[in-house]
Amino acid sequence: MPAIPENASRRSTIPPVGRALIGFWGGLGLLCVGALSVASVLALRSPHAPPVSHPATRQPSTAVPRETLIEPLPDDPTHTLPIMGRDGAMAARRYAAASPVVVPGRPQIAILVDGFGLDGTLSQTALERLPAPISVAMSPYLPDPEATVRSVRAHGHEIFLSLPMEPANTATNDEGPNALGYDHSASVNQDNLHWSLSRFGEYVGVTNAAGGLDGDGYARSPDFNATLREIRQRGLLYLNVSTPPGADSAPILRLTNDLGADTIDAALDRLEHMAKDQGRAILVTGALSPVLLDRLLNWASRLSPDRGVIVPVSALSAPTTGSGQTPDSAPLRETTVP
Repeated sequence: MPAIPENASRRSTIPPVGRALIGFWGGLGLLCVGALSVASVLALRSPHAPPVSHPATRQPSTAVPRETLIEPLPDDPTHTLPIMGRDGAMAARRYAAASPVVVPGRPQIAILVDGFGLDGTLSQTALERLPAPISVAMSPYLPDPEATVRSVRAHGHEIFLSLPMEPANTATNDEGPNALGYDHSASVNQDNLHWSLSRFGEYVGVTNAAGGLDGDGYARSPDFNATLREIRQRGLLYLNVSTPPGADSAPILRLTNDLGADTIDAALDRLEHMAKDQGRAILVTGALSPVLLDRLLNWASRLSPDRGVIVPVSALSAPTTGSGQTPDSAPLRETTVP
């Protein structure tokens, strides 16, 4: 006699009514599971499904550096210099920070924090808390500038290179061994320019604001014309913080290093009045300090749109599209910061 499978023997011991109930409830369970699966799919596809919220992030204005915007430094191929792209692209546009759309008639305020990266811990705190449109200026003498550049760009800020240039009073101020100077030959100044421009990348332009100094000695000499011409030919902006009052440019307010909270607050109040009177204004701070960061954060948190809108420095020196983004191939104005 053949063996009876175990499961068959168990079924044979269940009364017919029991087997019918099992079949009924089992079928109903399958229908419920199927209905839930279909409902889940329909919910995902339904236009009335509740939206999924994602945390807001501040993305850099540009994804990856373009290889067409750099060339090797002739004497040191491990470093690169910025160049104008064949398609008209330039660093001044490529690496500009995103700018908010400003309602016509509202004052525009740009801020450049000088001496950024000198204090690594403080600079990182600033990146995490300052509004992204605030621009920063970095020295070519920083020991590890590329790491700072990556962090700055990751938080959506734009960078200016602080170009070391001899100030008028060289006896009390020292711009370092690679400074451009009116007592140097043209070839030495060009070598020093190339050295500074090649220390790091992804900056929109250069400025004569460097460590609280303005390099006005060389910047106002006839020798600077060749330097400025090359800066522009390489697709970079030039922010002249020594622009005289009344010039065809945004008014610039300077802060020196190591100022107290009351002085900084008064300067920020004056900045608002300058922007209200002339429609735009730029603040160039001294080196980042705990007091400066605290007062900037306090001021920015209370700034209402009718009093001023914070925009990147590049937004006051280059035309923008309607979305507030600067196009890669937009023409570069020939003024410093109009």
